[in-house]
Amino acid sequence: MIVVLFSGGLDSTTLAHLAQVDNKLHSLLFVSYGQAAGHKEYGAAIDFAQRHRVKLEHKILPIHGLTLMNGDDLGPRVVAGRNLILLSIASNYAASVNATEIWYGATADDHEYYDCTPEFFAAASKLIKSDTGIDVCAPLLYRSKQEVLLFALELGVDLDKVWYCYNPNGDEPCGTCGACAIHPKEEKHPPRLFTEQPTRPA
Repeated sequence: MIVVLFSGGLDSTTLAHLAQVDNKLHSLLFVSYGQAAGHKEYGAAIDFAQRHRVKLEHKILPIHGLTLMNGDDLGPRVVAGRNLILLSIASNYAASVNATEIWYGATADDHEYYDCTPEFFAAASKLIKSDTGIDVCAPLLYRSKQEVLLFALELGVDLDKVWYCYNPNGDEPCGTCGACAIHPKEEKHPPRLFTEQPTRPA
């Protein structure tokens, strides 16, 4: 059974849909670590869990170094050790519920962040597997955001239920952060569509 490290965004929501379609979704794990959009992300997590009748586990663990992430620039946001911390929490939780896999939503367009690279994924998954016996999976690791979007639509993901902004103005997306810049709702032009539909992750 699968635990999905869930943020309420497109990538993790797509993974949760995929795991549920395969009848392998055990639960969602949402971590509040002090992120500016935490209240909106958690709201999206609650909404998904209620609509899909799946367990939602909520952990609170503030981490340091969120200043860059909570800014409004379009460049990389680096929070030291963030995914390493989140995967460690996920491995502890997954072991406690006898889950066999942890899924997290790194994509090809996230490779500018080291903790979303194939190298990080290989090292983290090897360590967690050796320590807990649990497999860490990143099914979207080699897919672009546009491919993930098309795959999400194929799975029936409701984009209106997905939260995507890093730095909201109250309950509204800021419209200027990196996530807003690439989200279909915020783009001045429709996203480019591919001539071939993305294939289902192995």
